Amino acid sequence: MSAAGDTEVQGLYRDCGVLVTGATGFLGKLTIEKILRSCPGVRTVYALVRPKRGISVDQRKKIVLDNVVFDRMKRERPDSVDKIVFVAGDCSSPRLGLSDSDYHHLTQHVNIVLHLAATVRFDEHLKVAVDTNVKGTMEVIALCHDCVSLKAAVFVSTAYSNCPQDVIKEEFYEPPMSVEETLAMLNKFTEHELAILSPKLIEPWPNTYVFSKAIAENVVLTQRKDLPVAIVRPSMVISTLKEPIMGWVDNMYGPIAIAIGVGLGMVRVIYSSEEVIMDIIPADMVTNCVIVSALATNTGQRLNEQTF
Repeated sequence: MSAAGDTEVQGLYRDCGVLVTGATGFLGKLTIEKILRSCPGVRTVYALVRPKRGISVDQRKKIVLDNVVFDRMKRERPDSVDKIVFVAGDCSSPRLGLSDSDYHHLTQHVNIVLHLAATVRFDEHLKVAVDTNVKGTMEVIALCHDCVSLKAAVFVSTAYSNCPQDVIKEEFYEPPMSVEETLAMLNKFTEHELAILSPKLIEPWPNTYVFSKAIAENVVLTQRKDLPVAIVRPSMVISTLKEPIMGWVDNMYGPIAIAIGVGLGMVRVIYSSEEVIMDIIPADMVTNCVIVSALATNTGQRLNEQTF
């Protein structure tokens, strides 16, 4: 139930349980921070995190929330910390690696699912990329089907998932192979053989990241049935534009590493074409899009600048 003064987005998230996968990643931290800071009516944000030997879930929560990116949230919404519940799990495992009690609790209390977990390494071993990006998506969809009161599920992909296409529209495309064919291929070869054969197996996709994301998108299409789902395809994600801290970043992936190299004076020459556009997008714009896409999915409306 929306409260007086709520925006449409705040109204959607009010009294909701929100599950965020990839919660300790770059976009995961920003997404959790933004929801808790901007949607005060949200009931609970469940952060799915992989267990670490010798570190409890509560200890991981403290480590994550000590990050400077949460300072503004804790200052403006000091009660928001109590709304975060860390849940031990793993997207590459059956049933997301959740205990029976946690799985049951999530299906009873989660209303919005934001699936951000992924391996984004271009040179990732094919099996690892499929286990995380494809099988993980399958497990999240299965959880969504079991949720008793799901309002929306948003899956984060990449603008390059369909890169063999000359023009990419907001629609689904034919995957490089079905999920069944992909899993059969992985079972056919050893890990060593896959490492050698991967460049040929994934052609014309240039790397295992975009290859696995293309198949993951098809998983969403074929297994969603009547679920209210959306896919967000950001391009190369860089540091924040302004929220919650201008220029914040916690990794050295892709163009970020180049920018740091240039700033330090280590990279002085880059071979490129002046006709090529570098598709980059600030992380906080991606976060906003993911959060708002749940509204568009729930209501069926198209997004515009005013929605944000």
